[in-house]
Amino acid sequence: FRVLKNRIGFAERERVRSVLPANLDAWGLLVKAGQTQVVDEASREAQRALVGEALAIDPDYARANAYMDSILLVSVGRGLSTNRQQDYRDGQAFAERALDIATDDVLVLRMCAGGFVAVSESERARALAERAYQLTGYADPLLVAVSMWSGRLDEAQMHCENILANMVPGLPAPPGELRPIALLGNIHMLKGDYEAALACAQEDLQGQPGNYFSHVNLANVLGNM
Repeated sequence: FRVLKNRIGFAERERVRSVLPANLDAWGLLVKAGQTQVVDEASREAQRALVGEALAIDPDYARANAYMDSILLVSVGRGLSTNRQQDYRDGQAFAERALDIATDDVLVLRMCAGGFVAVSESERARALAERAYQLTGYADPLLVAVSMWSGRLDEAQMHCENILANMVPGLPAPPGELRPIALLGNIHMLKGDYEAALACAQEDLQGQPGNYFSHVNLANVLGNM
């Protein structure tokens, strides 16, 4: 038992060392950026500034590069960018750098996949999301989303139902667009099962009555019905 414990401890130290940047100040800035709720242009720029500070400290920090890629490409995809072509080019460059530095960092893979999804590069996003799935053995809502958008509806539904079955009861759903119950409703709608889609949309809205995307999803289902 003592030998096994020491081996596990060594493996965990090696894993942490491989993920954390050399400068912990850069890591702290990313943590702060992740706690910034993006609700408007000002908060988006504040988040971008924090990630920029982290990159200034450690340009080879893969997660900071991936984070900047996600910020830029999501801004392009949602029409928030004031210079779409430049932000698109820069976002792609940050993604390439992140993936060159850390090919097997699950968070890097998922952040880059999220950026590619935002600019409709679904096949590349799916490849990265599937690589993350292979490394961890569990699917996340991003993999469900990219499978759905790639037309793999049965595969997306399987992953989504597995996520929902293993969610801890009582935990609040994530506030963004990739909530499992909302995704399952979208899958049902694409399959033409509007009653099942409506039930999912209503459950989602009941759980998050103040969420913009929950109202959009319900309106979308009702409109299709």
